Amino acid sequence: SDRSLRPPAPRSSTGAQQPNPRGTMVCKGASQVYLKWLNSLIILIGLLLLALGVFCIVELKAELEAVSQIAPFIGVIAGAAVLLVGILGCWGASAQNKFILFVYWIIMTVVTVAVLAAGAVFMTQVGLLKDLEVGNSAAIVDEAEAKINDFTLAVFDVCCKENSIPPCADTTTGACFKDKAFFDETASRIGPELCAALAEIKIDGVALVAPEDKQGCESPVIFQGMIATYLNDNILPIGIGFIVISVILLLVDICTCCLICTNREDYDAEYRQRVQQQNGGAVAGTGGPGVKYV
Repeated sequence: SDRSLRPPAPRSSTGAQQPNPRGTMVCKGASQVYLKWLNSLIILIGLLLLALGVFCIVELKAELEAVSQIAPFIGVIAGAAVLLVGILGCWGASAQNKFILFVYWIIMTVVTVAVLAAGAVFMTQVGLLKDLEVGNSAAIVDEAEAKINDFTLAVFDVCCKENSIPPCADTTTGACFKDKAFFDETASRIGPELCAALAEIKIDGVALVAPEDKQGCESPVIFQGMIATYLNDNILPIGIGFIVISVILLLVDICTCCLICTNREDYDAEYRQRVQQQNGGAVAGTGGPGVKYV
């Protein structure tokens, strides 16, 4: 048959099988398209984060400073970082520059691991805040839970206008703060803007903050239970989102590796010679000089 008359795959003079440029080009082309489109999206996301960061500094600085002194600037920092990574990725994919692609691969690998770790934390910590619903702050021994407890009680104390939260050293039951310095510092940073934002949050029709008709302000235990429910309802979707993003970033790592490997002829002289020999043989139809069939 015609198939039986076809020569076997070409091999070099050293016996090594010649590279397959068709498969290489498919990998290279698909990876370039994926990286260019995704990094274009990353650039847009970086610009949006920058805009959001500027808005937060101008309009929400007081509310965010109640959480952390650097919180208002996180958006700008994150936006600038994302924008630079997107530009680096587009540049590397377009220019096929091995050094740029390698630097980009390192950055994206670190980001992928960080995002995956964050998703794992969110997924495993769903339900952690339910401990606050018990209303027995003195029994909390975990440092992270203690910080959450003191933060939520500081918000209750200020927004509900109670000024009645005792230290845990003075009580063994009910709601109390564990760290007076942290509690007082948090309370001093909480402004009316944060309280107004919390007043807009309703759980089963009950306002989280409503000093006049109580509702969530009826007691610190009720307030902590409501805010724990609200945060838990939002932690799971965030965790799933992180996991999905990490999968997308993993594909970025794979495509970047593909581009680095398909760029092999730029730095491997023997490999480049084999490719040139095969391409010459394909044009001549005989395998070209230096190629023999075995």
